[in-house]
Amino acid sequence: MSLFGGLESTMVQTLGSKFEVENVLEDDGDTMLLITIIRFDGIVIQRHELDLMPMYQSFEKRLK
Repeated sequence: MSLFGGLESTMVQTLGSKFEVENVLEDDGDTMLLITIIRFDGIVIQRHELDLMPMYQSFEKRLK
């Protein structure tokens, strides 16, 4: 492995260890959300909410 390849690998490992992805499912009966939170070094850099209720209701109708 070249010097650059080793340095690149070390940088990827260092940066990769600082990322954290968390998925949370919130279901209160009326809404069902999948929340994805991406953190870099403890700081939230992205938060995304996906409403799963339409999909759940579609499956529920098919099963009846």
